[in-house]
Amino acid sequence: MLANLAWFQIGENRPIKLEVIDEISGGCWKSVEATKNAIKLELQRSNLAFSEEQNGTFAYVTLHGVGYETSNYSCAVYISMLVSTLSVERTTLGDMELRTGDFPTFWQQGALLSGPKSDMSKRLKDKFVEMSQALILNIYEERKRIRSDLATHETLTDMQRTVWESYFNIMFKKEDN
Repeated sequence: MLANLAWFQIGENRPIKLEVIDEISGGCWKSVEATKNAIKLELQRSNLAFSEEQNGTFAYVTLHGVGYETSNYSCAVYISMLVSTLSVERTTLGDMELRTGDFPTFWQQGALLSGPKSDMSKRLKDKFVEMSQALILNIYEERKRIRSDLATHETLTDMQRTVWESYFNIMFKKEDN
């Protein structure tokens, strides 16, 4: 059983920082800002904290697009949505503790789209919104699964169960309980 506690951090004690990497050329994605705003709206509607700050510890949601025009009237584009958050590893060497940090991706979805340039921007935005809705569902489903697994895990003592339950109640909103 794998329980990634990053699912509890995204949008909670680590607000979401939305990033866009636009590597789509030829006028195939003209509405980058509208797409970003649509994703922000989906996340905010789901009560996930969002941040525009430059400094801090965030859960990063990255919208990435790579593509080009294949003719004057059509495009080929690959898009992906990736989610990452800070992960700290600790190693002890004698009396010295070493820490390393990384931002591993723990969720992603992608799609390949091709077709008329005239509606490509709308199709990209719609696909990114669809991905963000899948992400939101995954966040709440994984939180529920992890809590259920901890509550019923046979090797946990009653005291350990109480400690975990207290942790979740203190750190996270009641609607996730």
